[in-house]
Amino acid sequence: MNRTAEDYRQLRNNLQFLNVDEPPKVIMVSSAVPSEGKTTAVVNLGLALADAGRRVTIVEADLRKPKVTRYLGMVGGVGLSNILADTADLDDVLQRYGTGELSVIAAGPTPPNPGELLSSRHMFALLDKLRAANDFVLVDAPPLLPVADSTGLAVYMDGVLLSVRYGSTRKEQLQQAAATLERVGAKALGVILNIVPPKAELASAYGYGYSYGYGKDEPGGGATR
Repeated sequence: MNRTAEDYRQLRNNLQFLNVDEPPKVIMVSSAVPSEGKTTAVVNLGLALADAGRRVTIVEADLRKPKVTRYLGMVGGVGLSNILADTADLDDVLQRYGTGELSVIAAGPTPPNPGELLSSRHMFALLDKLRAANDFVLVDAPPLLPVADSTGLAVYMDGVLLSVRYGSTRKEQLQQAAATLERVGAKALGVILNIVPPKAELASAYGYGYSYGYGKDEPGGGATR
């Protein structure tokens, strides 16, 4: 069995049962600092949800350093920043991945004011529209500590998952990221511990306790425990 795929299926199930009557639908995935595997987590969680027949849209909201479309081999030239600047409509930029239930909104051109766009009323309206059309909306957001882009965005979410890289993320960084979310009233759903060495047995001490053993920050790359 592909252990990585099984771990994401477990995460998928936990998200759906956090609140049986009203599970979180619009979920931001971020990290304390860059290179913590957040985009890998977004992509694989999106694929796991779509495989279960859920209608999912991934929003590439890391407008400074987008990676979702590159990971999935999709077009990234026009997207979210165009929608928020009123130069494109949602239907113009929404891309279907494969033949399943997964769609992607690319980041689009890097704007001079990413934080302002992500916390704008246009972003709120877009998320509201996506919420009505999907079972889940996964938002790949910028890291919380280097820039303030995600702070205003987090308040629009049903919850936030924090990606933590084994052996890299420091405890004080994670605490500071959690405090940032708490300060704006965002709800932290849990922590994803990823890029775990095959022999490591510490995953259960963090959040959901899943290990995603990638050799590098690419979907599906590397051995699992």
